Amino acid sequence: MALLGAPTMKRLLKFLGLTAAFVALLTLIWANRTGRFEPRAYQDKTMLVPALKDAQWPAKTITVTLGVYVQKVYDFEVQPQSFLSEGWVWLVWPQEFQDLLDAGKVPVGGILDAMNLDRTSNFAITAVGDAPTKLPDGRYYQVFEYYGKFFATGLDFRHFPFERIRLPLTFGLDPENPALNGGNIRLVPDEARFGLGEYTSLPGYVLTGRQLSEFIEKRQAAVGPPSNPTQTDARISRVQMGVIYDTSVTAAFLQLLLPLGVVMAVVLLAPNLAGSLWDVRIALPSTALLTLIFLQQGYRTQLPSLPYLTFLDQVYTLCYGTSLAIFSLFVWSSNRLDRASESERPAVIEHINRIDLRFQIALTLALLTLTCLSWFFPVR
Repeated sequence: MALLGAPTMKRLLKFLGLTAAFVALLTLIWANRTGRFEPRAYQDKTMLVPALKDAQWPAKTITVTLGVYVQKVYDFEVQPQSFLSEGWVWLVWPQEFQDLLDAGKVPVGGILDAMNLDRTSNFAITAVGDAPTKLPDGRYYQVFEYYGKFFATGLDFRHFPFERIRLPLTFGLDPENPALNGGNIRLVPDEARFGLGEYTSLPGYVLTGRQLSEFIEKRQAAVGPPSNPTQTDARISRVQMGVIYDTSVTAAFLQLLLPLGVVMAVVLLAPNLAGSLWDVRIALPSTALLTLIFLQQGYRTQLPSLPYLTFLDQVYTLCYGTSLAIFSLFVWSSNRLDRASESERPAVIEHINRIDLRFQIALTLALLTLTCLSWFFPVR
């Protein structure tokens, strides 16, 4: 190394520094895409899984039909991830289930419960009438009125600001009564009769659908007294009503993406300025970086604390990198121009302009390509 001259050593160190920075960048991208640096989520917990259509149930399974009519949805709050809802739920069951109720002396008001209710707020599930109605075919029919605050579990903001919100209302038989939660009772959705009322719109979202689905609650630990615990392999049947909302594409674009696009257009057009205008060129990327920070802080107030990056987060990260690359280019070109003599300045400016054009094209293509990849292959 002592045999190397000072200019050669300087070029070598610069090459090694750029190589290390490039490798670090690739490592960071790989780690973000694969989630290698993230802590592993705890898996050993109770969860709801969709019931398979062709799942085999025991021959003596008692089938109870559950339907839902959501009259109102309001006060959706993103930070606590909760919403208020009111409506009706009805059950239709055969004589075998009625015999089970009679044997356990279960009152009609103690049959149904909501699984994702916030029980610290006012809530109620009230049976309409003192006794179920017996239908001509021998089955029994009972309507329940519900209202309360529900937890909006399972919200996914990875595609924000073009996300889809599904607000769930999960109903099941009273979990405190072991006789009603055995593996021989199955709740099936009344797909022919469920719906939404006129007060189910939410500000800022477009109501786009509804879905009534059957779920199975998988418990990872035995529940109940030691003498009669609920086994972990028991099928605890649930029915979930999902009210589906989408964000307006036009509103999201005009409110969040258009300001970002204008700022990045200014950044990407900055290399068109002549290399001799070094003071103006240096000022533009730094001003754009401050603007990006304020814009990002503005939309982050609309979201809860998330353990992952949204689509817009990834776009802003790419914009930060693009602005920093432009700023680094302008620092290099300003220093190059400052060291040039008067006779060399025209040739240096022409060389800087050629480099600017190449950077401009490469960064624009990279920004557009990586933005598309961020949508189709989000960070885990």
